Amino acid sequence: MLVRTSGRNFLVLVLGLMMACLGLAQVQGLRFARYTNRSGFYDNAIRDLAVSGSSVWVASFYTVYKEGGDPFDVGGVSRFVPGQKATNFGADQIGTVYVNTIAVDGRQVWLGTPTGIKIYDTSDKTWTTIREGLPKPDVWAIAFQGDSVFVGTGGGLVVLKRTGEVSRTYTTDDGLRSNNVRSIAVDGQELWIATTNGVSNLDLVSGKMTSYGPEDGLADEQVLTVALDGNDVWAGTIQGASRLVRETGKWSPFPEDGEPSKAIVRDIVPTTEKVWLATSEGLAVLRKEDGKVTWYNTGSGLPSKNLLCMAKNGLLWIGTDSGLVAVKAGARIGILPIIAAVVAVAGIVGYVSWKRRRPTQAKAETEPERRRKPKAKAAPPDTICLGNPRRELCEKCTFNDLKGGRSYCTKHSKFCE
Repeated sequence: MLVRTSGRNFLVLVLGLMMACLGLAQVQGLRFARYTNRSGFYDNAIRDLAVSGSSVWVASFYTVYKEGGDPFDVGGVSRFVPGQKATNFGADQIGTVYVNTIAVDGRQVWLGTPTGIKIYDTSDKTWTTIREGLPKPDVWAIAFQGDSVFVGTGGGLVVLKRTGEVSRTYTTDDGLRSNNVRSIAVDGQELWIATTNGVSNLDLVSGKMTSYGPEDGLADEQVLTVALDGNDVWAGTIQGASRLVRETGKWSPFPEDGEPSKAIVRDIVPTTEKVWLATSEGLAVLRKEDGKVTWYNTGSGLPSKNLLCMAKNGLLWIGTDSGLVAVKAGARIGILPIIAAVVAVAGIVGYVSWKRRRPTQAKAETEPERRRKPKAKAAPPDTICLGNPRRELCEKCTFNDLKGGRSYCTKHSKFCE
C-alpha cells in the first residue's frame, strides 16, 4: 500500500528510522540454547552445576510416585557433553540422590551432599568418601587453593588437606557470622564466606575475621552466594544483591540507580565487561562501562525466570527449574549496514512520494498554459468546399450571392448545391 506523505512527514519518518536503527546497533543480544532431561540427566530442575572442558556436571533429582506405595526420589549427578547422552551417577555411587554443590579440580569432581563429600576421579573412575572430621555432614560449598580445600558445612567452615584430613575448623566462636556456610570465594590469602546470617571475611595469614550484615548495607542476612570481581565483592541474598567496594568498606544495593531489586539472587558470575546474576526473576546482566542493567526472562527466550545456579567456562551455563541453558552472544548489528538500509528505505519512500505527486503537479502546470494558448481559426468555407459550393457552407461564405433567385458562389462561379 502506498502512503502519501508531505516533505515534513517524510523527514520525520527517515529520522525515526535512523534513531530506531542506531538504537539497535548498540544492543548485544543473547541466544539461549536449552537442554532438558531428554539429554539424559535426571530432571529439568538443575540444583547445581560445574563446567570442566567440554563436560557440564549437573545435579538433579525427581520424585517417583507409585500407586499403593510411598514416593521416593531418584537422582544424583550427570556428566553431560552437548550432542551426547549424559552419563549418570546415582545413589549406588554417591550414596545419596541429593547433591548440594559441585566443584571440579583437574581430574577430580567434588560433590557436597547431605551425608558428606564424594570425590570422583575421572581418570581411574574411582570414588572416595570424606565424612570423618566434618562438624556436620551436610556440605553446601567447596573451594580450592593450592593444597587446601575449603568446605562450607552446617557446622562451620572446614579447611581440608587434599588427603581429606581436617586441618582447621572455623565457627561463630572464631567470629564467623554463622555456622551455616552457603558459599565460599577465595582471593589469595583471604576467604569471603556467605552464611545464613551475613558475610564473613577471613584473613588466612592472621586469622582475623571481619563480618558484615544488614547493618552494614547488606541487602539481607540470608546470603546464598559470594563472588569476587577485582576489588569488588558481590553478595547474593534472598532480598537482592549487594556490592562491596573494599576501598570504602561500603555495601551498595543492586542496581545502584533506581529501586533495588528484591529478587532472590542465587548465583553471581563476574566477567571482564559484565556481571551476571541468576535470580528468581530471570537473568540480570550489569554492563560495567555504564552501569546499565538488562533483564532476560521467558519473554527473552529463557525456559523459566526461576534461575538456580550458573557456571562459566567459555560459555555461560545456567541451571533453571525447567532445564539447562547455554548462553550465547547474539550477532552484533553493524552500524554501516544499518545506515545503508536507512538510506535505501528513505530513497524508496521518497521515490514513491514523488511518483504520487507528479501527475497532480503536471496537471497544475499545463492547465494555465492551455488557457493562455489562442484557439486555432477554422478554415473559411470557400476553402473547405474545394470548388464545389454546398448550401450549408455557402450560407456562411463571404463569396455567396444571389443569381436568378438562387445561391451563387462568385469565387468559383457556381451555383450552390
